[in-house]
Order: sequence, then structure tokens, then C-alpha cells
Amino acid sequence: MPDLVPVGFFARKIINNKRRYDMINITEINRNFIIRFIINNKSRLIGAGTFINFLGEELAGKLIERAYNHGKDKCRCKLRRGIIIDLYVH
Repeated sequence: MPDLVPVGFFARKIINNKRRYDMINITEINRNFIIRFIINNKSRLIGAGTFINFLGEELAGKLIERAYNHGKDKCRCKLRRGIIIDLYVH
């Protein structure tokens, strides 16, 4: 089983019955969510590519999966670094 998929995708690997990531395309994230970063009281709307580059594939995959499972219009994620990420269902 390959470890990685092409750039721009999250990979879901099943190792010892533990799921990791969803097969989610960047265009699908942009189509379904509006992503807002709040850093030092300055907010900025960003796309999925910037979101993945800034946080890394692992953390971005966890947050997107959390937003899908949240079931509400807005999912707010607060990181330890003082960064707030709002994911709005589009």
C-alpha cells in the first residue's frame, strides 16, 4: 500500500485498524468551506492550498475531518500557537 498520494490530496492509511486521513481534494475543500485565519487579531480568508502549506497535511487533515463531522455551519479550531481557524460551510 503506498504511503502517499499525489500532491494536493490527504491520504487515509489504515495501520492496525487506525484510520488517518480522508481522500479529500483541494478543490473539494474550496468548494465546501470558507477558511478564515485569525492571527494576532488580524483575520484573513485563505484557500485550501495555503491552509495545507501553513499547517501541514497531517494537522489540516484532522481539522477538515473535524469540520465535516461537526455538522454545524461554523467550526472554530484554536491551536496552541494562538492561531484561530474558522471553517465555514459554503
